[in-house]
Amino acid sequence: MGGREIGAAAIPRTMRIPGVYRPQADTGLLIEALGRLPIEPGTRVLDVCTGSGAVALAAVAAGSRNVTAVDLCRRAVWTARWNARIRGFRCVAVHRADVTDFRPEGCFDVIVCNPPYVPTPPSARTCGAERAWNAGAEGRALLDPLCTRLPSLLTERGRLLIVQSEYADIDKTIRLLGRQRAEARVVARRRIPFGPIMSLRTGHLDRMGLLPVGADDRGHYSEEIAVIEAAAPFVPAPRPGRDARGAGLERLSTGRRAPTSGLR
Repeated sequence: MGGREIGAAAIPRTMRIPGVYRPQADTGLLIEALGRLPIEPGTRVLDVCTGSGAVALAAVAAGSRNVTAVDLCRRAVWTARWNARIRGFRCVAVHRADVTDFRPEGCFDVIVCNPPYVPTPPSARTCGAERAWNAGAEGRALLDPLCTRLPSLLTERGRLLIVQSEYADIDKTIRLLGRQRAEARVVARRRIPFGPIMSLRTGHLDRMGLLPVGADDRGHYSEEIAVIEAAAPFVPAPRPGRDARGAGLERLSTGRRAPTSGLR
């Protein structure tokens, strides 16, 4: 599969219609982290906020033959479907859905997500392409509900990968995932210069107290992007003396994760 190099990962070449997010350094870092996971033909992959479908295509290139991609933007859905179709990737199913209420059949072995995370002043317009990056005053308008929702869609040994900027509070993502009993940690980091969007947000970032004290020698600011990996939520064993009826609860008493039979 052809692609362009950004960092250490090759981003699949994609066609886009106006209003669809162009894969950038965060996409490349997410694909790089995905490439470190064991992906087999039967690995079920969910690509959340798929945009052009680049990460979904990378999941197929990594070996999966069961990929689901979702986005709320109609243009993104059309674009991702087209990019999968022109490659003959019939194993990629693209859906228009609000992922915080998305109810697929069964759970996923791997979930990848590149959500909007750019801190945005209330006065900023959020329509069309802006929906791909505008994410509320703190950059967490979608990150917060995703941290609550996505762990419940993982299989017993599933892995979740989310990419975001340091300006959207990486530590908070780890904390929120931890509240879902998901074991979370940063698995990839990269410092990149501000692009056009972040450069326009320096005033807002400064008012929020998020901007560093000074720019570099050339007057440029930078940001660290990171991929957070979360393991499937751990289900604690019943406390001694509790009734553990049924084979499923007996398995829980060993301290292993509970098998996932469906979605809540």
